Amino acid sequence: MSINRQEIIDEYNTLCSLANKRLTRTEYRNYDTKYSSTTIESIWGSWSDFVEEADAEILINRYNSVKVFKKNVNKIVITSVNDGSEINEKFFNTLLNYCSYNKAELGILWGKSLKRNKTFDAETFALLQPYLATRFEFKQDKDCIAQDFLIPSTQKNPLLNLDKLSTDIKTIIVGSNKQYLQVLPYKQYNAYRIACSTGTLSLPQYKDTVAGHIDSKYHKFGAILLEWNEEYNRYVIRNLIYNHDKLYDLNVCYSENNVEKEDNIPAMILGDLHLPDQDDIALDKTEKMIDKLSPEYVMLHDVASWNSVCHHNFGKCLFNAQNLNDSNSTLEKEFRVVRDTLNSFTNRHKDVKFRIVNSNHDNFIEKWLDTGEFVKDKQNAIIGAKLFIKYCNGQNIFDNCLNDNIEFLPKNESFNICGVELSEHGDGGVSGALGGPNAYNKTFESSVVGHTHSCMIREKTIYVGTLSELIVNYNQKGMTTWIHANAIVHKNGEVQLILI
Repeated sequence: MSINRQEIIDEYNTLCSLANKRLTRTEYRNYDTKYSSTTIESIWGSWSDFVEEADAEILINRYNSVKVFKKNVNKIVITSVNDGSEINEKFFNTLLNYCSYNKAELGILWGKSLKRNKTFDAETFALLQPYLATRFEFKQDKDCIAQDFLIPSTQKNPLLNLDKLSTDIKTIIVGSNKQYLQVLPYKQYNAYRIACSTGTLSLPQYKDTVAGHIDSKYHKFGAILLEWNEEYNRYVIRNLIYNHDKLYDLNVCYSENNVEKEDNIPAMILGDLHLPDQDDIALDKTEKMIDKLSPEYVMLHDVASWNSVCHHNFGKCLFNAQNLNDSNSTLEKEFRVVRDTLNSFTNRHKDVKFRIVNSNHDNFIEKWLDTGEFVKDKQNAIIGAKLFIKYCNGQNIFDNCLNDNIEFLPKNESFNICGVELSEHGDGGVSGALGGPNAYNKTFESSVVGHTHSCMIREKTIYVGTLSELIVNYNQKGMTTWIHANAIVHKNGEVQLILI
């Protein structure tokens, strides 16, 4: 029998195309073929040499596959890629370096092609194949899934409808060229639920239209870190973003061939404090985080609840009797607790510059004075009269009471760190409307805000969570999306959410 090398390669490639993958020698033997694997090895010298030659002509199409991470895997990095796309090899190599340094495993969600019938070339497929799957399962956390749901690369919000997917899933990760994150509704007696999209390895390939330019703007070279947490008995997520050839995670900087610890980070934004309703455990973890990361600036939102003068509670006799206590029954008591806590907090971190962002709860005192309610408020009338004069003179309740390393940001002035706007609380929107991600995305290239108590990544706007107790006097009914979370700004201008 005459031997035709090209005929052998063509037959092998056809079988691979039908199977939607490269066939191993054992798999090839299961087919009724004209040429045996023994014949092939005698011609090429080895099976691997044959596959290497045939590989140059193989186009691998996306196919459904599942990869299971074992129970003892404590760190997993999940990103995504569009079938047939060119990839950012520097980012890919940086992820491999990150995983090697942190003893983490890498998974790549294999998404559909942006362009019809576009498939990986053999070299790219060989590079990515060990990590590719359309679904990842986690033996250690069965309430966590990572899956490619064929979400179009041009879909504005890749998390759309995931809150309805399953109430049993606590963590949902989907493949997307955008990196979004949101807390899903949950009952306070259950664990929080969260959904996020990965970011991608793929290079942008959008149309030259307004929509295409917007997609390109929000295209993120990114990934999601899953880190096992014994206290919560689940994977806790953290977003990773690659920019300017650097990937930062906490206070460590990664590149293709280097790992370098940072002495400090530019800024840290804390979840809303709401003293004296703080969650002591969350606040203690935050203080340890400040010690570890040594931020130059720490931004504070809603430093006090001001329950004693809250306009929402005027005239609520039963509510006030049930909820006001030794720390908040009068404005003077509440002020002393807030002042002493802030000073103790800032004393512990004397080298850090603390900045208080003008926030809606901080304005409760102004509303109380502006409406004249303090005149009717017997237990607070005297301090109210004194504060009325101070506020008329442009001062506030904390003037000359706080440490030197804590200051109020002036209203309507920018405070920008590494290209990220940090001066907005999140309550104010466009032309007097309420705040929201659409308003901030249309106004700033990048910003971090608070206010909602629910962390979120939505295009260029990032929301921190809260450091208050998750159940307070005004959210005891219904479901919640509140969560303890801070954020940090890195030197490459990217923002990382830190769930506590």
